[in-house]
Amino acid sequence: MRNTGDSNRHDSTSRASHAFCTSFLATITSAAGLLAACGNSGSNGADAARTEGCGVRNPATGQVEHCAVTGTEVCVCGTGECATTDSSCESSYRFVEGVGRCVSTAEAATLIASQDEGDLCPGAGADADADADAGDDGDSETSALCGNGSVDPGEDCDGDGPGDCITSCGTGGTRNCVGCRWAPCTPPAETCNGEDDDCNTVCDDGFACCAGDFEECATPCGSAGLRECGDECAWGVCVLPAESCNRVDDDCDGVTDEVADAFACGDGCCNGTETYCSCPGDCTTVAPPPATPAPLWPWNGWLTGSYLVSSSLRPTFRWTASTSGGCGTTTYELQLDDSCPTDGFAACTFPSPAGMETGLTDTTWAPTSDLTVATAPPVGRRFFWHVRACDGAAGCSAWSTVRYVDVGRVHSDFNCDGRSDVAVSAIGYDGPDTTDIGAVYVYYGTATGVPTAFSVRCTDDPGQRSMGFGWSVAAGDFNADGCSDLAVGAPNFDQGSTDEGGIFLFYGDRLGLNESPTREFDNPRGTPGGHFGMSLAVAGDVNADGWSDLVVGSPSEPVGGNAGAGIIDVYFGADTLSIFPSARVSVTAPSPAAGAAFGQALAGGGDLLADGHSGFIVGAPNYPGATAEDGLAFLFRGTDLGVASVPWATLTCPAPCNGAHFGSAAALIGDMGYDSYPDFAIGAPTYDAGATDEGNVFVYSVGAGSPPTGPYLALDNPTNTPNAYFGSALAPTGWFGVPDTLGLIVGAPRQLGDGVAEGAVVLYAGTTSIALPVPLVYPAPDADADGGFGASVAGGLDLTGDGTADFVVGAPARDGSFAAVGKAFAYVTGVGPGPTVPAAPITLDSPAPYPSVQFGFALASTSY
Repeated sequence: MRNTGDSNRHDSTSRASHAFCTSFLATITSAAGLLAACGNSGSNGADAARTEGCGVRNPATGQVEHCAVTGTEVCVCGTGECATTDSSCESSYRFVEGVGRCVSTAEAATLIASQDEGDLCPGAGADADADADAGDDGDSETSALCGNGSVDPGEDCDGDGPGDCITSCGTGGTRNCVGCRWAPCTPPAETCNGEDDDCNTVCDDGFACCAGDFEECATPCGSAGLRECGDECAWGVCVLPAESCNRVDDDCDGVTDEVADAFACGDGCCNGTETYCSCPGDCTTVAPPPATPAPLWPWNGWLTGSYLVSSSLRPTFRWTASTSGGCGTTTYELQLDDSCPTDGFAACTFPSPAGMETGLTDTTWAPTSDLTVATAPPVGRRFFWHVRACDGAAGCSAWSTVRYVDVGRVHSDFNCDGRSDVAVSAIGYDGPDTTDIGAVYVYYGTATGVPTAFSVRCTDDPGQRSMGFGWSVAAGDFNADGCSDLAVGAPNFDQGSTDEGGIFLFYGDRLGLNESPTREFDNPRGTPGGHFGMSLAVAGDVNADGWSDLVVGSPSEPVGGNAGAGIIDVYFGADTLSIFPSARVSVTAPSPAAGAAFGQALAGGGDLLADGHSGFIVGAPNYPGATAEDGLAFLFRGTDLGVASVPWATLTCPAPCNGAHFGSAAALIGDMGYDSYPDFAIGAPTYDAGATDEGNVFVYSVGAGSPPTGPYLALDNPTNTPNAYFGSALAPTGWFGVPDTLGLIVGAPRQLGDGVAEGAVVLYAGTTSIALPVPLVYPAPDADADGGFGASVAGGLDLTGDGTADFVVGAPARDGSFAAVGKAFAYVTGVGPGPTVPAAPITLDSPAPYPSVQFGFALASTSY
């Protein structure tokens, strides 16, 4: 064994201390497991026992120096310093003397114990074996180890490193020696290896995915597949899953749940040809219900006819078809209820349905038995109805909007007994106190027709002279009590202004009409010469609130500086006539023209858009066209708020017009062809088509949601009589002769007959069109030149309650006992269209026996 110092200089005390040190160090080395012997095993055999000293060689002198405290010396390799025990150290129980710090666990491995004066702290290349040459020892040349926190002479610990280390996430990093201490372990750069190399908790950060990971993916058919992240950190293809019983086509082969050899409804799998419709227990993809159908017919407020006729109690209901919900054939359900309130009926929930039909396969239905109605005045009953579409397992749509129909009731029924009544005006009637105040005579219908003696005379006594009371008349149920009310126009009525005009309402009930008006309205603008009330029409339910509405014309009203341009007012019905109207709106032509007489003719227009709102027709016979006074007609539609301010359609006179006065008369025929949309007629009494001013009538049809662009039929005066004024008056017939046959009555007050211009009416009827091969011409019952037979007509009446159409014709200039006393003729036969003229009418003579009464000047007719 090689010695590098003089052992003889140690005294016995030192040797004794060395022995103690050796024993102590052996003890603590065994206890702590932290101390390593200064030596290594090599080719020359095991290390020799170290027997002397405990210290380090001083590089300056080459002498071995001992630690200060005998028995506690432990050398810290590469420092030339000793360590002593110190129980206050938590990481190690060694304390470096002179440095004043605890030795870390990592540094504890550098502590050695030596018992001789050899290489007490061997470096990396040192040989501390006992049999090594002294020249092979390298304490003075050994690089210092990082971590002892001290730089000894000739040593540069900052030159050590970098060294390998384990990062906090377990990967292999590197560290540098800074200030003789190891810096924190630096993680390596991230690589694609399925690990979190850089310890940021993200595997293969910076790549598309973590190598070896799996995730769900959407297959081309929408099922849930699986894909793997490959070695290059990129997702692979989406692998189709195996088919399972989950009502999904997992493997994208176009077949759902083919997990069993046989497909059967009830096996829990939606497979084979099974669908929700055929097997809702297995298939959960719910088919949507059909679309909600829209009611078409009857229109709101339509009167089906007398309760005395069974067909009137079995009305036909029609609605739009609904597309299938996916489960096959669409069927329909319809509810009827007579308990809904009129006010707010649209929200009715049908608390006590009077009828419920299910499984209907067509879009039309009629009861097979009579609906129950009242048979004592007021007869009939209002029924509300709605419809929905159903489709098997797909279920049913929402219920449609609510509509209503008046079953068992007829038009112009003032005493509400189920038979129409006749209202005839006489504008020259003299009252007890005032002459020419005017009157309206009412004749109540009976089983045989009408009596020749009037039932009640309605007037505004004492009234005003020549106020034109009776210039226009209209009948409608404005308060929805089942009894018709009478509206009378007096266009020359003075109420603050001369000839401003006014209207008078007479309330109908089971006792009939009162002689005096219930309500009175003057021109809302108070315009002198406005002639408010020159025309009247009941338009039906314009705002769809459950009450009929009244349209009033003021054709002489100035508009925007245009004298005589004309204006109309719509009065909306109400629960009682004491609060009538619930509201009023005014409407003018879109481009008012001077003298156009907008509003001179009025008529209901039917449900134009199948939305439950009635429209109406306004004629402006003097509106200029290619020539003066060609005329126009306007079609207005109703809305929830009243009336659309812009016409839905503007109808021009078909050329050549030449002052035809198109729009002098208008009439709603009804639903020709039963497509649920209205047909109507416009008169042009001075139209030239073969003779001067012979007159023509043009018939229009409304399509589904589209206004007419022109007439589908032109009715020429069948005799081409010059100056006949064919088309001066128009009225619908209602059902004429047989059910499903509708017609039109046309007045020609100067048509030749018996060699004189006595007047005539012509009747047209049919099912899908009113164009008869040979129309029926009704001449004046007896020859009376210029009697004006046909100057007024009233149709859509059932005077006897037998279910067939009756009509009335006025001849206001007809001479009787006095000149121009006037007459009216009621045709009550029920005979259908044919080559012969029906039997003689019931003649109604003027009850006022003096000249110029003009009895028959106006008649209350159906106008919607």
